[in-house]
This record gives sequence, C-alpha cells and structure tokens, in this order.
Amino acid sequence: MCPNLSWGKHNCQHSEDVAIKCFKKDVRIQLIGGSSEISGRIEITRKGVKGTVCDDHFDNNDAKVICRMMGYSSGKVIPNIFGQGQGVIWLDDLNCTGSEVELEICSNLSWGTHNCGHSEDVAIKCIKKVNATTGMTPTFSTDQNATRIQLVDGPSEISGRIEITRERTKGSVCDDEFDDNDAKVICRMMGFR
Repeated sequence: MCPNLSWGKHNCQHSEDVAIKCFKKDVRIQLIGGSSEISGRIEITRKGVKGTVCDDHFDNNDAKVICRMMGYSSGKVIPNIFGQGQGVIWLDDLNCTGSEVELEICSNLSWGTHNCGHSEDVAIKCIKKVNATTGMTPTFSTDQNATRIQLVDGPSEISGRIEITRERTKGSVCDDEFDDNDAKVICRMMGFR
C-alpha cells in the first residue's frame, strides 16, 4: 500500500486530474492447451517471436512470477499434458524467488539460452485473478465492488487520465505530489510498464 493513501480526501479541482502514459511490455505470456486460460503450457511472445520455457529447475516460485505477470496472484507447476510447443525455447534454469513482479528481475535470466528440447516445455496453473482487461481498456480490480483503475479520454489504452472506480464510485487522481514512481505503480497494476 502506498503511504498517504486517503480515499476521497483532497483539496483539488478536476483541472488537477493526472494523466499518464504507460508502455507496453516487450513480453506477452499466455497458457496454451488448457481447458481455460489459467492452466497450460507456457508460451512467451518476446519481440514478436513465440517460444516456450524449459522445465529444468523450474519450480512454484517461477510459476508465481509468471502468473503474477498475467494478472493472477499465484501459481504452481503442473504436469505438462498440453503437448510440446514450437519455435524458440526462451528460458531455461529460471531462478525466481517468487517475490518478483516481472521475469526480468529474476536471477539467472538469459533469453534464448538453453539446453532443452520441447519435450521439456513446462506447464503451470494460475490461481486467483486479481486484474482484468475489459475490451481495450486495461483495468485493475481486487473485487468487482472494490477498486478498478483505467486510463480514459486518451488516444489509446496506454495513455489517458487515471480513473479509479472504488465501491462503484468513479473518481480521478490529483496531481499534488504525484510523480513518476506513482505512475509506474499504476501502469504495473494494469499490466504495463
């Protein structure tokens, strides 16, 4: 939780509403072959190239980080009954602690370096969805009646005025003391950087 978070208490006018621009991540992750989007073989698209992740030393801590990047709170390794992937094997010997918010923070990250075949592609199951994307508007929500964040009135889904819906009431964020660190937190909450 950010310090000084005081819902609804301010001395601002709407002329002080904050607008930000987020950046799309270079990495897109999805789970392939499962009966729903929460389980399957990991497929990573990096810079437009699809690939997989090797199961060497891959554990639940690594699964947690990948699931968190997809908007879930946690995850675990499961047997790969989803078949072999194709293309590049992007990651091998991943060594996350489970507390990272992105793969790029994990130690021993070396894109494209591996000693695996696709018979070693790893599968995971994610649990507890914590954010959602509705159409083209990325949002963050811990509960439908609690808090939702989106960017509105901008040229695209990654740029616009911050709009927060909390307990079914919409509001904005004031620019008083708002800085780049605050913008980064909001962008990450919506799955951007």
